[in-house]
Amino acid sequence: MNPITRDVFLNSISTVKKYLKSLDLFKDHRWDVIGKDPMLLGAYERYTSLLLQSTLDLADASISYIKLRKPTSYAESFEILKEHQIISKELQEKLRELAKLRNAMTHDYEYLKLESLEAIRTKRYHDIEEFLAIAEKL
Repeated sequence: MNPITRDVFLNSISTVKKYLKSLDLFKDHRWDVIGKDPMLLGAYERYTSLLLQSTLDLADASISYIKLRKPTSYAESFEILKEHQIISKELQEKLRELAKLRNAMTHDYEYLKLESLEAIRTKRYHDIEEFLAIAEKL
């Protein structure tokens, strides 16, 4: 795997920022309203999916940019970053959960619990911001 350029890496950062901002559109909506409105829920699910995927892509871009070994899975990407002390064990575990949620959204979307989606707004949003701040310093 050839390392990516700085421009490609910075584009990955920009993409995560864009989807974080997209989820900000929902901050003034109560979750019970989002969950009952098919248009709001569909838009929220889509932006969440894009945010999760772009966060996973940023992990891979970070690894490539700083020339670490290639991961075999999204979850391993965060393990590699932890091994090289780029992220903490605590953040690694939280981000690994995002990889699982992304897989559930992609493959098991019929069984996805609304609480898992709500957790992005209430808990995981800040984990992504923390990872983004770390990536910006690479």
